[in-house]
Amino acid sequence: PEKPYFDKNDLNCLQELAEYTSALLLRILDPSYEINELDTARYVSSFTECKLITQEDDLDIDERFANSLPGDLVQQTGIFPYKRFEDGRVSVLMKNPLDYQSREAFTLKTQLSIDQVIVIPASLFDRLFKMHFPEVEEMQDIFAAGQTIHEITNVIASEYQQLDDESDLDV
Repeated sequence: PEKPYFDKNDLNCLQELAEYTSALLLRILDPSYEINELDTARYVSSFTECKLITQEDDLDIDERFANSLPGDLVQQTGIFPYKRFEDGRVSVLMKNPLDYQSREAFTLKTQLSIDQVIVIPASLFDRLFKMHFPEVEEMQDIFAAGQTIHEITNVIASEYQQLDDESDLDV
C-alpha cells in the first residue's frame, strides 16, 4: 500500500535531490556559474556511495606500490592505485568512479582487480600524480585541442568561401 505522507527517508532523498538540482538550475540560469571541484567531488561521492577524501594527510599511500606503476597508465585512466592487497586486489583514487571504461582498461593492463574506489577532488589527483610521476609529461589540454580544431575549421571555411567567391561552383 502507498503511504499518504513523507517519512525521514523521503526527506533525506528530497534534500539530496535538491542539493544536486540547485547547482544544475544555477548553471542553467547563469551559464558562467561553475560548480567548484570540492562540491563536484561531494556530489560524485554521494551519488556513487564511494568514500570521499579531500586531504592528502587522510590517505595512507603505499609509496612503493604506487611508484611501481606506469605513470602514463595512471594519467590515461585517471585511476591512482594507492594500496595493494596480496590477492591482486587494489584500492584506488578516482575523480570519476563511473568511468567504467577506464576501470576496465586499468584491470586489463595491470591484471589487478579494483576492490575499493575513493573519490578525490581533481586538484588532489593532479598533485598526487605530479608527486609520484614527475617524469610523465602532461597530456595536451582538451580545450587547447578544441581551439586547434576550431582554428582548422575556420581556415577550411575561409578557403571554401574564397573558392565560392571566385567561381560559380556550389560547394
